[in-house]
Amino acid sequence: MGAISKKRPGFDLQYAISRVPVRARILILALVPLAGLLLISFLEMSGELKTEEASKQTAMFAQKIPALSALVHELQKERGMSAGFLDSLGQNFSSELTAQRFATDAAAGEFGMQAGMILEMAMNEELSSQLTHALGKIDLMVDMRSGVSRLETPKGEMVAYYSDIISELLANVQLQVSV
Repeated sequence: MGAISKKRPGFDLQYAISRVPVRARILILALVPLAGLLLISFLEMSGELKTEEASKQTAMFAQKIPALSALVHELQKERGMSAGFLDSLGQNFSSELTAQRFATDAAAGEFGMQAGMILEMAMNEELSSQLTHALGKIDLMVDMRSGVSRLETPKGEMVAYYSDIISELLANVQLQVSV
């Protein structure tokens, strides 16, 4: 009595492969690694495109840094003159402070024109939020200036207000560099 072959129920892979023509088997063997290579290439190119986009964004932001730096510098000068004005109870820095406010406004205007582009290209939500908050505080500077001019704003509050704006503007540079 010979060996009885048991048929397994279901799919027989060896039988199915033997039914595929040799040419098709060779084609399948060639296409599988090629598909893997294409997938790896696609993933690599995708990463390169993201890197290129981030580089372009950083380069565009870098062009805005001089305006941001000028604004920070003018804010620092205004903060110092406002402190001197408050310390002297309005006796010192009156005309200098007025001129400095115009210089700060000019720098804020220059930076404000470019801020819209910075916000549009912001890939980082935190960057966008900080910049929007700092610009909002700059818009509200009229109230702070008015309080300083009337000698009603405490020096510590004024210094904290200006320092907060300056810190947020500088933090934007740090955030953009880290993107």
